[in-house]
Formats: sequence, structure tokens, C-alpha cells
Amino acid sequence: MSASAPFSFSSKADVLQALSCHEDLHIPTVHALMVEQWRSDTDAALREIMALFSKEGTLAVRSSCRREDSESTSAAGAYLSVLNVDVSDAQALRDAVERVIASYGEATQDDQVLVQPMLQNITVTGVMMTRVLTDGTPYYVINYDDESGKTDTITGGRNVNKTVCVYRDVREQDFDSAR
Repeated sequence: MSASAPFSFSSKADVLQALSCHEDLHIPTVHALMVEQWRSDTDAALREIMALFSKEGTLAVRSSCRREDSESTSAAGAYLSVLNVDVSDAQALRDAVERVIASYGEATQDDQVLVQPMLQNITVTGVMMTRVLTDGTPYYVINYDDESGKTDTITGGRNVNKTVCVYRDVREQDFDSAR
């Protein structure tokens, strides 16, 4: 995805896979499990996940429903993510995937479940939007938590929540903090 390429909405997993080519973003390995694949051969899908992440201790099994985000709406936080799933526990992994898919309601065959290593030793976590949701003004809105060390405080709507708004056309020299 180049800076000049137009953005098109797709699933969370697809966007993270596209962004993962940017080394400075530090995106953990992304595995997009198709609902169709899960429904047609659950055991093979489980084996694939367990083999791919065998060196990880725990996983994040995250929503990646096609209805989660679009150009006109955001359903961030509307679907379930299951954190700290033991990669060696096939039943726990099976249950986590089933729970995430069930949270979609009417899941389609091309919906996905996003599986990633569970991050440890978190310094900052957050969510960034490319406009102010209430009026569409051109600001990056960054909600973040740099205190708790947890990955789900912002998306779960609890604990520390700090917000920074940055005008989209800001110049780098206008920032007063390197962070």
C-alpha cells in the first residue's frame, strides 16, 4: 500500500496484513481465518493456527467481520475478541474462534477471524481514527492508554483513556513531542 494508493475498506485482518509491510509499524503476525474455512474443516484450521503460532504462549483471537467498518460507519468494539488464549490448548482455541464467529450474528462465508500473538509488556496501546466521528473534520483522533500495560482498555472503554487530535495536514516540525 503506497502513500498515494486510495484506501478501500475491507476487513480488519486485510487492513493489518496490508499495513504489515511497513516495518516501522511493528504489527504482529496476522492470520486471517475465513469463516468458510472454519466451517468446512475446523480440525485442519485448528492445526494450521497451532502450527503457525507454536512458538507463542498465548494468542489474541479477534473479530474481523466484514461489517465492522465501512466508509460511513464504524462498528469498532461491536464484536468479540478473546485474549490470552493458550496456543497449545486446542479446545480453548476452538471455543475462542466459535465465540468470535457467534458474535457476528449472521456470519457470512467471507467474514474472518483474526488470530495474532498476544502482545506482552505493552507500553502504549490505542485506536486511531482518520476523522472526528461527530462532524467528519479532518483530524487524526488518537485514543490511547500509556499507563495500564493492557491491550484492551481503549477498545473495551475502560480505565485510562487519553485523546490527542492532530490536524491531518500538520507538518512534522509542528509537533512538540517526539512521542
